[in-house]
Amino acid sequence: MSLRFFHILFIAVSALFAAGFGAWLVEKYLREGGYLWLLAAALSLCSAAAMVVYGVRFYRKTRHLGQAGAR
Repeated sequence: MSLRFFHILFIAVSALFAAGFGAWLVEKYLREGGYLWLLAAALSLCSAAAMVVYGVRFYRKTRHLGQAGAR
């Protein structure tokens, strides 16, 4: 497993965890109310989206490295 692949995998798993945590916080907000739950949910979901954008950009930037290492 290359370092590049591990990095992409780690970012994907982190984005999934952040999205799941954000969904849990939204559920918490709907049950209990309170603006802090909603604020935390928004921050968590925004960080998940930012990780996805970063992962795609990293993949595109380092796409050529996977082919060079296979030779």
